[in-house]
Formats: sequence, structure tokens, C-alpha cells
Amino acid sequence: MTKRIFIGCLLTLCFTTLSANDISLRSEEICDTVVGNCDNGPPEPVDINALSVDPQTNQTQIFWTPSPSYFTYGYIIYKGALATPFDIVGAEINSYTVPGQADTSLRLYIAAVDSCCNTQRRSGARQVFACKVEQRACERKINISWSDAQRSVSNIIRYDIMLSKNDSAYTLVTTVDSLQRSAAIDASGHLQKYKIYVRAVSSDTTIYANSISDSVIVIVAPEPEFAYIETLNVIDDKTVEMRCHVHVSIVWKELFAYVDGSLEKTITYADFLENNHLLLPRKNAFYHFELSDTCGDIVSRSNDAKPILLQAELQENTVEMTISAYQGWENTYIRYDVFEIKDNDTTLVVSFFQNSDFTHQVPVQNPEQISRLSYYVVAHEGDGNPYGIRATAKSNVVTVILKGEVPVHFPTGFVPGGVTPTYRPIYLSLPGDVMQFQIHNKFGQIVFSTDNPDEGWDGTFRGQAQPGAVYMYQFIITRNGHTTQKKGWFVIVR
Repeated sequence: MTKRIFIGCLLTLCFTTLSANDISLRSEEICDTVVGNCDNGPPEPVDINALSVDPQTNQTQIFWTPSPSYFTYGYIIYKGALATPFDIVGAEINSYTVPGQADTSLRLYIAAVDSCCNTQRRSGARQVFACKVEQRACERKINISWSDAQRSVSNIIRYDIMLSKNDSAYTLVTTVDSLQRSAAIDASGHLQKYKIYVRAVSSDTTIYANSISDSVIVIVAPEPEFAYIETLNVIDDKTVEMRCHVHVSIVWKELFAYVDGSLEKTITYADFLENNHLLLPRKNAFYHFELSDTCGDIVSRSNDAKPILLQAELQENTVEMTISAYQGWENTYIRYDVFEIKDNDTTLVVSFFQNSDFTHQVPVQNPEQISRLSYYVVAHEGDGNPYGIRATAKSNVVTVILKGEVPVHFPTGFVPGGVTPTYRPIYLSLPGDVMQFQIHNKFGQIVFSTDNPDEGWDGTFRGQAQPGAVYMYQFIITRNGHTTQKKGWFVIVR
């Protein structure tokens, strides 16, 4: 507490004993009127033991050892490069809190004073030191650096790193030797506020010096609670749709989709939010995905899942099916529904529970009245999924031709290099088909021939583009012992 000295001695006597450097005490009205015996001489000098910062108020605190002179009446506090006196405290006081917030540029001094305002000399200057914290989110670290604390306290033997997390009480997290000026601590959690200061410990006194504190908000994305392949749907002979389920509170950067252990596709977080499914190559293999954070680290891996693949062929009046079971759901109690498509009508044929690959026979009713049938399988995940998901998965569609006639269509015109790159018959190719496709020019010369259902004519012959004209095609296909032949004309347009 600040107090003034009001002692009834002769003012002229005090003027004769006040040192020249301390005349300003009069003008500052710190030492106003003094009386008494002024023949003792100035008190023995004192030094500031430590200059510290209160971590709660961020105010500077001065600590000193009282002068041994019995006639010491108090202590004058000086500040600034010019050592301007600004306050005086009583002899029983050995610490002082400087008004205002701590400032590393502020120099502070102290001097003992007797009842006549005699001082021998001021102490050496002291200044507070500060620390600086820096977030290293990708390393899950906070870096701390600080200036030399010798101006705050002498003979430093170590530095203590003090930390407050989310405004909790400060605790000691680590200690380093006196030669170090930096340290690092682990940072964890999603959104945390860290306040840190450095404490310099001296061998000369039990009083230490605190730095000015610094704070940082650390944002570290927590690891996902789960990343889950909800379902795999077979779209066609070449494509599988993978639907991904990621915990909504997780912020991640990229999703990597794998098929049979090989990376097939990468999408960003923004793309995923627009559409949470991916189209991937169809394989009889396991699929999974991984998530990376903004630091490029893999933070989560999904389950492995395998799609349903259906094979079917006609055996007399029965369709023989081979079904690969869906794999990957947490609950293996799976129901399978087999559907039949006939004349654009879809009918549920049979339902059963299964947890491994299986075969099934479907009898064909009135086969003489039907030209084709199509089938697909839908799996339903059972109860008990830990993530609350009830998913379904759809197989590929398989078509079985019952009659020998193969439905086929031929375009009447062809523009080489246009939207359709090749001229070819349009029909549904099935395993076991034997086909031959030829194209003749107007002279009867064969300009193209193939037995590959995926190959078509690009409008060239022996490397030369053929002119716009009328061309003839011949198509022969054998299926289930029945042969279908087609012949016709089309025009090249150039």
C-alpha cells in the first residue's frame, strides 16, 4: 500500500541531507514534509530480488529484501529509463504491485529512504520477460520460446513451463535448464485454449520470476468415431457404387477409396458433402476407404466390404444362380431377396437368410411364352449395427435368354469420329455367345470383320478412311444352341 511520509522536522534540514539525484521527490510530492533526527545518513542500499508477473492479473510485482538499516523509513519505487520516482511504501513492505498491465519495456528500480528522504543509491534496473507460444497443429505440439530472464532475476538455475487449459488453474508441465530458451508440449483435443507462462527459478532466493503469459487456441481434429462403408451396390458390369458413412462432427481433408488394396479414387471433404457416394470399378474383391486430415495424416480407416455378384444361366427350365454373399456389415444376420424381371414387371421370387456364398435354383414357369428373364439380389442388414445403420446392397442384374432369337438392333447411319466412335450391333452379350460380324462395301469387299462383341468398325480399311456410301452388314450369333442371323444396309455420312 502506498503511504506518504508526514514527519514534522524542519524542511530546510531535509533539503540539506537529500541527495541531488532525489530532489525530484519534492516536486513529485512523494516526500512532502519531514522532521526528526536527520543525522543518521542514508540507509543501506537494497536490490530488487525479482521482477515477476501475476498470472491472474497480468500486473508486475517487485520483490526485495528489506534494508538492514534500523532507521529505514520506506522504499521509493522508480520507473522508466530516467528513473523517475513514482511511489513510496513503508519499511515493513517487501513487495509492490505496479499499476497497469505488465510491459517488457518498463525498467523498475528501488531505493531505501530514511525519515528525511535520504537515499544512498538506487538498485539496478529490472525488466520483466515474456514468452511466446506457437501452435504446431500438424505435429500436435505447442512451441514455447522466451527471452533471457536475467533482467528479472539473477542466477537462474532452471525454467518451469506453467500451463492453464481452458482457464483452469496453472500447473507445471515441464522443466528445462537455464541455458534453454524454448520448449514444446503436447496439444490434444478438438478445441482447446492454452495459456502459458515461463517461471525463472533462481538459486539466490526462493522468489521466482514469472514471464508475461501468452495464449493460443489449438484446433486439432479428433480422430473419427467411425468411418464405415454403408453399402456397395453393383450398377452394371463395370461399376460399383460405394456409399460412405463418416461421423458428421469430423473435419477431414481427403477420402481415399481402395479396391483390392489399390487406390482407385480420391475425393475432397467438400465433394463428399455434396455426394457421399463414389463410383468405382466392379471387382469381386474387398473395398475400403481412408480419411486424411489437413496435415496429410491418415486418421481413420473404414471396414472392408465386398459386393454381391450374381451369376445365372439357364439349365433346361431352371435358372441356376450363384450368389457371392455381401461382406462387410457389422451384423452378419443378413436377409437376401431374389427378384425376377419379366415383361418390365419385377417380382420377389424368394427370401432367405445367409452369411456365406450360396447357390439357388429358380424354376421358370411357361418358358415357351417368355423370350428373356432378368434377376438381381438385394441384401438387407440385420438389427444391431453399432452405428444405427440399416443398409441394403444390390447385386448386378443378370439376363437369361430363353428363346433362340437374340434381340439386336443396327443403326441406319454412321458418322465416323462422331458421338458414336464405332459402328456395331446393339444387343445384350451373354457368356457362351458365339458371334461373327462383318461389313462389306458396295463391291462386296469385306472391310471389317470381328468375333469380339465389344469391337466395332471405325470407318477405315487398311488404314484409309472409307468414303460416304452405302455399306452392308452381316451378323450371326449362336446362343443356347440357337442361331440368329441378321443382314442389312447402313450409310456412312461424312
